Parts: sequence; structure tokens; C-alpha cells
Amino acid sequence: MSNFVSNVVTLSSGTIIAQAIGILTAPILTRFFAPEAFGVLGFFTAISGIVGAMACLRYDLAIMLPRQDIKALNLFAGSILSSALISLMCVVLIGIAGQHLLNIFNIIQLKEFIWLMPPMVFAIGTFSAGNYWYSRTKHFRSLAIIRVINSFASNSLKLAMGFAGSVGGGILILATFIGQLISNVTLYIKIWNSDGQLFKNHFEFRKILSLFKRYRRFPQYEIWSGILVDLSLKLPVFTIAYFFPPKQLGYFVFVQTIVRAPFNLIGESISKVFFQKAANIKDNIAELSKWVENVFFFLTSFLMLPALVVSIIGNDIFNLFFGSNWKEAGIYAQILIFSILVEFITAPLGSLFNVLEKQKEALRFNLFLMLLRFAALVIGGLNGNILVTITIYVIADIIARTTKFIYIFRQSSFKIDRALGIVLKSLGFAAPFLFCLSLLKFVTKFGALANICFAVLLITINYVVLIHRNDLFKTYLINRSFRISESIK
Repeated sequence: MSNFVSNVVTLSSGTIIAQAIGILTAPILTRFFAPEAFGVLGFFTAISGIVGAMACLRYDLAIMLPRQDIKALNLFAGSILSSALISLMCVVLIGIAGQHLLNIFNIIQLKEFIWLMPPMVFAIGTFSAGNYWYSRTKHFRSLAIIRVINSFASNSLKLAMGFAGSVGGGILILATFIGQLISNVTLYIKIWNSDGQLFKNHFEFRKILSLFKRYRRFPQYEIWSGILVDLSLKLPVFTIAYFFPPKQLGYFVFVQTIVRAPFNLIGESISKVFFQKAANIKDNIAELSKWVENVFFFLTSFLMLPALVVSIIGNDIFNLFFGSNWKEAGIYAQILIFSILVEFITAPLGSLFNVLEKQKEALRFNLFLMLLRFAALVIGGLNGNILVTITIYVIADIIARTTKFIYIFRQSSFKIDRALGIVLKSLGFAAPFLFCLSLLKFVTKFGALANICFAVLLITINYVVLIHRNDLFKTYLINRSFRISESIK
């Protein structure tokens, strides 16, 4: 467990710093950029993110699986070639239908920047391939550094443009693209310096074709499953853009970005490390089941109280930190936090579908997830009330995710009653803290600053108790904490 924890801490350290940069700059950016600008950025990243996720034909996920590095290397190279081909196809599609797409969703402000989508797709695809290669070779420190570089570059440029008076949505898009580009260049320089000779000696196009055939389940099933997952995640962006004004879209996109940031401190890092470890122990179902239970317990216990705190004082947080113009976004956060909590508890365990080669089943579940979300969003959109739309979406999302992960838990021999027990214990442990916070907010009716300070105190006490009661938390948050500073030296 110690290697797993130390790798998570190393990756988390980069995520902590990267997310901290984004969170610290957000209160300034919201004074420069209107909600509509964040809506334009959200629409751009939604489309480029969906296409970028399938640019490698999902062969990037297979990089972790071969026992021989030479095979993994050729899968890596094949993923890069695939990303280049998909990006070229995007150029053609934008030329044919780009303007029509913008007219449908009333995002005319994107017209001048739509041609950044193909290079953004290529950057996303190749970064994912490099990310999995470095996860396989356990270069977690380098991945942590690159995350910091990405966040620093993009947020610095956004601030600079804001101070200069350029505050359109296109500026946010350009800054995001430059940050991603810098990350890619840094990542591939590091990969070439460490593994360039291996590529020179063992890259073979015939091996790529052979490996593509061996792992054909990934484009056959996982690519469609991935598209469905990404599309269902981005469906709110497209639906809100279609049914509601750009201002509401901007609120939604900003909330998703800000509220997810603290959860990313843990979730993304555990996802990468868990995938690497699970791929190594997949043949030992007893050991795999134990790892699944440990990670599920860790995530549930760690994330439960902060999420429920947001459900109580989300409007206070947004009003205080981002300005009175963003108070409505805080109400969105209070509703969305429930689906975000379920997502980040279960998402790292989603790699089990690939580890256990259940891609066909994952495709079916993701199709169900997308259809349920789409129905919920359309019903809400036709109602014409954005809060009703978000509420129905959250309920549908939780139902679909729970169904999906009951299945994969069973496949990994992790008993459902154990999972339910962990959830109930975490809720019971958080209940006294939530009662105290609710009392302060609704009975004594203190101001936003007092509510937030008290919430931070309660969360701190919660973690202190968890550390004292559980060795896993003690290892993660104390014994390995020095790796945070080491990883950025």
C-alpha cells in the first residue's frame, strides 16, 4: 500500500499546485471576464475534449497493459499517429459544418477561434498518450511538474489579457490552448530525453498494426464507450447552450470548473495510480478486491464532508469569493455537488472495465448513462427553468452511475453491502459536522465569511479525526507529505 500511497501523493502534489493556481486566480478572472466568456470557453473545450478523447482511438489506455515495454512503446507511437489523423479529419469537418454548428447553439463569438479545435484535439490526444506512457514508467514526479506548468501558463496569460482589457471568450480559449501546448512540448521533451533511444531502436510500423489488432477491443468498444462518457458529461453544456442564454451556460461551466478543482486534488491522481496497480494485480482477484475496497473507502471518507458542506453554503462561497454577479452560480453548485461527489468516488474505479476487459459491458452502461442524462436535460430544458434542469440532471446522473458501478464492483468481487456500509458510515461520521454548520447558517444566520470559516474549521477537525482513527489516512496525509515538496524541486 505504501508505494500506491506515495505515488498518489506525488501526483497529487502537482495537482494541488495546479488547482491552487486556478482557484487563486479565479476571483480575479471573474472580475475581468463576464459569465458569457466562460460559456464560450466551455463550449469550445466541450467539443475539443470529446474529439480529443477519441483521437488515439483509445489505444492510449492499452499502453498500461502489455508486460513488455517494447509493445507498450509501439502502442504509444500508434496513438500519436492516430491523433494526427483524427486532427486532420477535424480540419475538413470544420470547413464543411463549423459555421452551421455555431449557428445552432448561438455561439457566434467562437467564429474566429474555431480553427484552434484541430490543433487542440491533437494536443489533447498526444498528451493523453504521453501521460499513460509516463504513468506506466512511473514518472509520476514529471507528470506532477507538467500539470503545474499547464496551469501556470494558461492562468498567467488569462490574467495578463484581463489586465490589458481583452476580456472576450476567445482570449480564454487562446490561453487554454497555449497552456496545453506548453504542457505537451514539456512532456515530450522529457519523454525523448528519457526514452528516445528506446523509440529509435524498437519503433516498427508492423508492430503497431499487430498490437492494434491485439487490442482491437479498445476502438471497437472503448472508443464508443469513451465518446458516450464524454458526450454525456458535456451534454449539459450543449443542452444549456441550446435552451438557455449564454449567461446561464457561463455559470454552469464556471461552477463545474471551480467545484471540481478541489476534488481533482485526489481523484485524478488516484485514477492514474490505481489503473497502473490494478493492471499489475488483475490476475489475483482477492488482492484486486482488497484494493478496490481500500480506494473506495478512502475516496468516500475523504470527499463526503467537503461535498456536503458545499451543498449547504455554496451560495456563500461564490458570493464572497467571485462577486455578487456570481451568486446564482453558487446555487448551481449546491445542486451539482451531489453528482460531482458520486462521480469522483467512482471514477477512479472505472478503469476496472479495461483491466478486466469488460469494454462491451462498459459501452452498454455508458449508453444508458448518456440516454438517461439526455432525457433529463431535455425535460428540464423544455420546462424552461435552469434550476429544475440541473436538479433532474443530477438525479439521473446519480442513478446511472450507481447502476454502473454496482456491476463492476461485483466483477471485482467487492461486495455491495460492504460499499453501502462504507457510504453509510461516512455519512454518519459527517452528520454532526453538517448539523453544526446548518445551525450556524440557518438559525444564527451569520454572514458568508463566518459560515465559510466555520466550515473550514469543521473540515479540518474531520480530517484530524480521520487521520487519528485510520492508518491509511495517516500514511497519506502525514508520513508521505514530504513528497509534495520533493516533487516540485
